[in-house]
Amino acid sequence: MMKKILIIGTIASSMAFAKGFNNNNSMTTGQGMGGTQGKNYSQVANLTEAQQKDLADLKAKHQKAIAPLMLDKQEKELAIKKELLADKPNWTKIESLVKEKEAIESKAELQILKNRAEVKDKFGLDFGNDFGKGHR
Repeated sequence: MMKKILIIGTIASSMAFAKGFNNNNSMTTGQGMGGTQGKNYSQVANLTEAQQKDLADLKAKHQKAIAPLMLDKQEKELAIKKELLADKPNWTKIESLVKEKEAIESKAELQILKNRAEVKDKFGLDFGNDFGKGHR
């Protein structure tokens, strides 16, 4: 159960990271970043325009990699819900769907961790420590 919560939290934080940029390739301070809004904005603001463009390109690449995984996960969740609505749910099928969903979540978490490492390596930015945990 704890593993699922961790995976879901990681996915949610990735989505928050993805929504944290506006069309001007800079961080927004009003949405998506939990309690780290000001810190992340100042980190990005310290980058050159070229670095901010590279960061935006990296973000786009990350979103492109994560989007199909998120769609697959949602499809599995819908299939599970559909099976649970049946008069006699097929628990073997549900178990299989849950395992497939967990495998997708693992792939997404790995992609998120790789993205964070790449951002840190290229730009020295660390969006991973308190990411998505809200105000403290």
